[in-house]
Amino acid sequence: MASAALASGADLVDVNDTAELPEPVPYARLLRWRTAVIGAGLMPGLAGLLPGVLVADGGLDRPRTLTVRVGGLPHFPPAAARDFMDRLARPGGEVTAVWRGGRRVAGALGVERGVRLPYFPGAVTAIPYLTEEAVGVARRYGLDEVRWYTVFGGEHTRAVLDRYRAGLPPGRSVDEAATELSRATLTDLAGRAPHQLVTCELDGRALVLTGTDSSALTGTAAAHAALAVLKGELPPGQLHFAALPDSARLARRLAESPAVTGLRLLDGPLAELPLEEGIL
Repeated sequence: MASAALASGADLVDVNDTAELPEPVPYARLLRWRTAVIGAGLMPGLAGLLPGVLVADGGLDRPRTLTVRVGGLPHFPPAAARDFMDRLARPGGEVTAVWRGGRRVAGALGVERGVRLPYFPGAVTAIPYLTEEAVGVARRYGLDEVRWYTVFGGEHTRAVLDRYRAGLPPGRSVDEAATELSRATLTDLAGRAPHQLVTCELDGRALVLTGTDSSALTGTAAAHAALAVLKGELPPGQLHFAALPDSARLARRLAESPAVTGLRLLDGPLAELPLEEGIL
């Protein structure tokens, strides 16, 4: 579909990150004339873009340590749940890894269960989840260390994740585990409004984005990428949403959308600021 769109003379915006595919994309030769923005969603996408706002605002010659937490109380559709459970089941991969000293260090971090984190309402489970996007952010800004977490609220979701914390048991498929996770997120949402947060901390400063839900934020990121393409603001070639130029200006645009309920720059680490029960 992407190849057909580009071959017909159209540009492309994709919420998926095709750079993670094992084979080169079949439309690479067309990118001399057309623009393709990939990873234009929440994660990948917004989560990788927002650290650039802190880098630009901080005036640091060399930023060093970044911590990003993405999550809240979303509904995890089956496809998204399957992707997450598939990655969770991979031994020695992204889960529990940290970026440190220019390389991925497997098993360096633990899952945080039943913790209270600034701006995340109630107790949550935070899973270290070092994606390719996180590695890209580390390399882009020359960071010494990157800690990247996916955060889940809701007791049913936490129970499912606890069952699979050691991976899939014999006889259990990724699809079955994903179905459990998707249903658990729906159960946790009963009578409650979904919410989604991204918090970033970089060398003593912080940024917090709050939104209505993950799907709305993904759609918002894709829409703004499409607008940038239509306005001729982006050159031909394949571009990652997280690496688009002038991240601060793009973040301000995104903050005006209905899906974003707040965007705050904070002069201090989150742990030293008052713990908020919820700002949504």
